[in-house]
Amino acid sequence: RGGEYVAFSDKRQACESNHPPCLTGTQTERQICIYKCMSPECYDQAYGEDELEEGEVDVEKYSKFSQCFRDNWLAEAAKEKVMEESAEDL
Repeated sequence: RGGEYVAFSDKRQACESNHPPCLTGTQTERQICIYKCMSPECYDQAYGEDELEEGEVDVEKYSKFSQCFRDNWLAEAAKEKVMEESAEDL
């Protein structure tokens, strides 16, 4: 697996343990908080129109969220690579 999977896991873990608002509430409230902490943009894309309800598991929305996160990470990584290569050319 690529770096985007590690980034997803690392970001999730950081939000689970280091973002105080995500440490309390129901399981669903904590999950929503973690997703918003990881990527507000992707959360809005996947869940914005229809937030998770208590106890709900929505595999399709989670898949959309995780794909958005990975796509954004890959785009950012590509942008950083171009910037590094430009800096090397100077």
